[in-house]
Amino acid sequence: MRENYINELWQFCPVHFFMPCTFQTLFFSDEGFTARCSTCGHFHVAFLSFMFIISESAFSDLHRETMVKMKEGDFALTENCKPVMIPTHTKSAFIMLTRNELALFSQMLEEADSEY
Repeated sequence: MRENYINELWQFCPVHFFMPCTFQTLFFSDEGFTARCSTCGHFHVAFLSFMFIISESAFSDLHRETMVKMKEGDFALTENCKPVMIPTHTKSAFIMLTRNELALFSQMLEEADSEY
């Protein structure tokens, strides 16, 4: 089912228009998914309310930055505060997460990284 969901979501690659995509699902849960297009090699990363398509090197950077943030202290003022800011491949866009969301996102990227 999860393979069908992702393959139905993008029948053609949004990066290389009209190129059919075939996805390898690296991680899938209620919170999000990570899939790699076997045609163009881009990663499709979806988590909670954000989704983006990134290159293999940008995925590696995101994974590394997430691991760094996991080692930092907890500066949250409240449980629902989103003190964690992870830079993305777009210089003006950041992912903002609670510590619990960071733990889930980190696990997702770690599992996805071990699958490809």
